[in-house]
Amino acid sequence: MDASRCENSRKTRWVDEALWLLRHGDLVGASELIEPQIAAQSTDARTWSLWAELCRMRGRLEVANHASSRALELDPDSGWAFVEKSRVLLAQGDVDGALGNFERAFDTDHAKGKWMREWVMLLLKQHDYERAGEVALAYCENQPKRAQAWFILGYSLERGGHLSAAIEAYNRCRMLDSRFRFVNVSLARVFLMMGDIPSASFRIEEAIAGEPADSIAWFTKARIYQSRRQTEAAEIAIERALALAPDCPESLLLYAQILREAGRWSEANSLVERAIELALTDGEIRFAQAWEQLSTDGFGRGWLDCEWRSHAGVSRQCVERLPIARWNGEDLHGKAVLVWCDQGLAESIAFLRFVPRLARAIRSRTGEIVLLCHDSLHDGMSAMLSGQVSLLHGGTEVFEGFDFHIPLSSLPLFLEIGIEDIDKRS
Repeated sequence: MDASRCENSRKTRWVDEALWLLRHGDLVGASELIEPQIAAQSTDARTWSLWAELCRMRGRLEVANHASSRALELDPDSGWAFVEKSRVLLAQGDVDGALGNFERAFDTDHAKGKWMREWVMLLLKQHDYERAGEVALAYCENQPKRAQAWFILGYSLERGGHLSAAIEAYNRCRMLDSRFRFVNVSLARVFLMMGDIPSASFRIEEAIAGEPADSIAWFTKARIYQSRRQTEAAEIAIERALALAPDCPESLLLYAQILREAGRWSEANSLVERAIELALTDGEIRFAQAWEQLSTDGFGRGWLDCEWRSHAGVSRQCVERLPIARWNGEDLHGKAVLVWCDQGLAESIAFLRFVPRLARAIRSRTGEIVLLCHDSLHDGMSAMLSGQVSLLHGGTEVFEGFDFHIPLSSLPLFLEIGIEDIDKRS
């Protein structure tokens, strides 16, 4: 009994000493202390968890993955091992696996969740704002006096559209640390979204006074000036933002908008091209630019760039989860195509005019067409389509009953709609 207790004490000492070295930047010393225990086939889960962390930091991902698995064999409830498993899987590109192991770590190690900020950030990147908000709230409950926890909660709520709650969380962050970086910029951004321009202006002035070289603050200040239609002031502010961060695509696009408002189209278009060069695969930037192109009669490029919406935000999540293939014009031989509204109500109304033309194209390929649209549009669409197209209620669960799908917003590209078609009746 005493020998066993002594052995456990030695294992704990090794891990604690190695952790101390690692936290003080001595990766070499920590590795040298733990590696002999691994070579001796340690039966201590904490030793294997720490070895997983050390190997991950050294880029030895396969070894780290094996080490975290061994730790979980020895202790199936090791929150540390689950967190390391998540980090390794994320480094290997397995986002779903990383999220799953973060969930398991949460179940087993909830009360020790400083790592939870990594989980929240990953959820936000996946646009899972609801779960991000839940995890961020739990993080705040675990770390109620940590300003960073409340900032992360505020950002999660902001991204999820819960603006009033985001303001409360950001203010709690300020109460705990009045100099917390980005909190005033974030408050200004949310107030601007809420239409409270005086509060937004107050917060952004405070932010710039504290961090005069913060490009995000100057970007936000430019947006505030733009909302007030103070074009010259907006131009000065966005120029300052770009002087601080010359390759920021969002700032380049905002500058382009400001220049267009001043009628300087050539300069604006050059900025847009530069932004796209810098963010070729950023769906939100490419989709936003598509609407700019359509507004200036750039239909060919505009409809093509509209397809980037499937790589942006919630739309990307939705498209990835669809159980059926997209229809690209193949012969159908009696198969059915579901047309679905992938945008909001206003955008859907603009695109519904193309449904009858698509119905003719589908019937020419011996197929059937069904439209899944917003409930509020059903009566109007029934009258407009006069029985040419069947209408359907429901959510994404109805997709499984069809062979193909095509988003409503993709119809202009598929049908090659040009300016000459816009005023025509379908």
